Amino acid sequence: MAGEKRRDFRTGIGIGIVLVTVVVLIMVLPYVMPVHRTRQEILCELGGTLEQDIHAYVKGPAPAVDKARLDTSAVDTGRVGEYRALVTHGFRQLEYTVLVQDTTSPVLDWGMEMPVLEAGSAVTAKDLGITARDYSGEVVVSLGIFEDNTEVKAEDFKEKLVPQEAGYRTLWVCATDTSGNSVTDSLTVLVDEAPEILGVQPFYISVGSDADYSELITCVDTTDGDLTGDLTVDSSKVDPDTPGSYEVVYMCRDSYGLEARETAAVTVMEPMDLQEAINSHSINRLEHRIIGALNLYDSGVCEREDIIYAMEAIEPAVVGISIKSGYWGSGFIIEINDEEMIICTNEHVIKDYASGDVYFHDGTVLRGEVAARNEGQDMGFVTVDMDKVPGELLDTLKTVHINKGYWQTLANDSETELGLRTINKDGSVWRDRKGKLVKKATQLEEGTTYREVETVTEVTIQLFKGCSGSAIVDGYGNLIAMAAAHGEGRYYGIYLENILNFFYKTFGRDVNYY
Repeated sequence: MAGEKRRDFRTGIGIGIVLVTVVVLIMVLPYVMPVHRTRQEILCELGGTLEQDIHAYVKGPAPAVDKARLDTSAVDTGRVGEYRALVTHGFRQLEYTVLVQDTTSPVLDWGMEMPVLEAGSAVTAKDLGITARDYSGEVVVSLGIFEDNTEVKAEDFKEKLVPQEAGYRTLWVCATDTSGNSVTDSLTVLVDEAPEILGVQPFYISVGSDADYSELITCVDTTDGDLTGDLTVDSSKVDPDTPGSYEVVYMCRDSYGLEARETAAVTVMEPMDLQEAINSHSINRLEHRIIGALNLYDSGVCEREDIIYAMEAIEPAVVGISIKSGYWGSGFIIEINDEEMIICTNEHVIKDYASGDVYFHDGTVLRGEVAARNEGQDMGFVTVDMDKVPGELLDTLKTVHINKGYWQTLANDSETELGLRTINKDGSVWRDRKGKLVKKATQLEEGTTYREVETVTEVTIQLFKGCSGSAIVDGYGNLIAMAAAHGEGRYYGIYLENILNFFYKTFGRDVNYY
């Protein structure tokens, strides 16, 4: 009995040992069974998910593979780079190289359906609402407009594009990420030019004058045409009653939102200061808008005494007069206003005729009407209707410069250098004559008669047939007298004060003088 019990005990122990051994073998064997790499290098797309299935990394008996453990904690799939992953199997570790790479091109997102680009202005993709998506988050979006036969290359794109040629064009867009992946696409755009505001000039205004700052200002657009009606003028900062410098702002926007903006300087001046600026040639009616001036057309004065220059400067005020066939005289423009141009000449030039031809320095011929004559004083005025004066001629015309204050201070026996200019029918210079002042005011010698003239200006200028009515000026361009008559080697001009008095008597107002 006891022996049987011992045998059973030994048998149980043996069975237990076997069972334990089997269990141990079952538990340990998977760790000692060999496993092998399926690959040395593992690729992963940036932003993707790294494969976690152990079978993708090792192969071998299934129990052994199932006991392998994958560690990818050192791998950052959000950044391109080379990392290490480990597979642990028992006491053995297998190392893998994990390459996180970016091979995916960015995705373009469009903004406007058909963007409008302003010709000559820089534009970026952001300005057009064009963006690109990429996991890296770092994408450069560049633009290009190429000719139809141009091969589109990524290196030809620019972050800032400056389109030049107006019209519908193909805009190419290139998005490139930090790994060099790129995508290109295109869309149609309209390259438009901003409106253009025309006619803007500096303003010079006499104190108290009303100015229409929109007059002669237009706005045009290559796409929309005439936009003058949409032009806005802001003159709110101008005080016309206070001398000073101001600005007027012009603005116009086309149908695509492109905007033009221009500013005009406005200078408000006292009347005499304004006229002095005209007379000194620092401003003129062709380059500046002048409002409220006493005489826009004044030929002004020379900076220094120069009779040659003075005769050239007075030429736009010089005219030739032909009242009847074969008879020729001269004259000068004394005033230009909105209604008429007034020309001063001798009465013996116009005689008793009602009208005649007036020849200007550019060759233009216009009909003039005799407005007044004074036979006794040998003076007359011819007027030309301003409606008949061509604009291109008017742009060049001037009036003589009369400075009565200067003339009154001029010594009676001054030997001031003088000159006159006459023109041919074609406007070319006929004759220039120079001389000096003998007597600003003198009486004719007893026994010498010159109509009813009592006081004349005597000069040494040798007058000639056809120069009657010419303006006699000094070296600064001031009117001194009007050529009239000669006799016994002496030459006379109509006294300036007599001309001014006759003007007042004829027109009921003073001519512009200083």
